[in-house]
Amino acid sequence: MNGVLDGISTYKAQLVIFDITGVPMVDSRVADHLVKTVQAVSLKGAKCIFTGISSTIAQTMVTLGIDLAMLQTAADLRAGIELAFKTLGLKVVGEKS
Repeated sequence: MNGVLDGISTYKAQLVIFDITGVPMVDSRVADHLVKTVQAVSLKGAKCIFTGISSTIAQTMVTLGIDLAMLQTAADLRAGIELAFKTLGLKVVGEKS
């Protein structure tokens, strides 16, 4: 959590993407820590997007009663980056070949 919060300050980040692809499971302690991290990020004025949530982790979070209203999610990292750009009002512009 400290690293994320320091990064928000250092880089003036408006948004943080947490990619948990490959995380096999989340227990109540880890889920609680994630929720607290989201709350702390929000207090710093930034937003969070979670990507790569497996079916197992989704079921665990629901079973644990995690407040999902505060979580913004995307299926994978690419979708998370697209959502981040949309949220920040950015778009990728490049040369056409």
